[in-house]
Amino acid sequence: MQSVHIEVCIGEGNLGSHQFGALRAHFTQSGVGPEVVLLHAGGSSGAQWRKSGAVLEQHYRLTVPDFIGFGKTDSWPGPGELSHDDQAALIASLIAEECSAPVHMVGHSYGGAVAVRLALAHPEILGRLVLIEPVLTPLLNLDGREDIFEEYRLMAQAFLEYGRRDDDEAAWQGFIDYRNGAGAWAALPEKARSSSALARGRQWTRSFRTSPIKHRWTIAGRFRYRR
Repeated sequence: MQSVHIEVCIGEGNLGSHQFGALRAHFTQSGVGPEVVLLHAGGSSGAQWRKSGAVLEQHYRLTVPDFIGFGKTDSWPGPGELSHDDQAALIASLIAEECSAPVHMVGHSYGGAVAVRLALAHPEILGRLVLIEPVLTPLLNLDGREDIFEEYRLMAQAFLEYGRRDDDEAAWQGFIDYRNGAGAWAALPEKARSSSALARGRQWTRSFRTSPIKHRWTIAGRFRYRR
């Protein structure tokens, strides 16, 4: 049974709490117009859209959730490991309760991968889909770039392994340096590399064990079928 509790916060839109199975998910809504759902990147939260949302809400009705284990949404209760499909199921449930489908969707990075899983499972609830740097590394195999895929796979495996060892700093250093160049982690301000910043990403290194590695054949296969 799904239930939603809404609180009104003047100046920041509507703050929502959506019951999804055993966990409570946080989201915000603001603006008036065509409906747009904004999905954040990994290691972040719906707050990443705050500045963009201030502009977009002048033209659109925005729904901005925090994924499972991110922001103010509860951690993954199981059973099993958290996957893109679990996140997509949360978003589909939220849309069913709080939006008038079809909705337009914008997904960034990890949120882009979730948006693709949602589009494959529930194409009827989506209008336009905008993907910003989506984590769709498995598609490299379809393009014959196995070398680049293998490079990314090794980085992702190292990230998850450091997480299992509770070495969050090493995990994020490898990830940030891979995406932005050697030395990028060391160049970040101390605040960004502080224990509090690491704590915000800790849920990712603990419960997000499925990364693109687990779905590499599932995603690629389904894209091949839909061509």
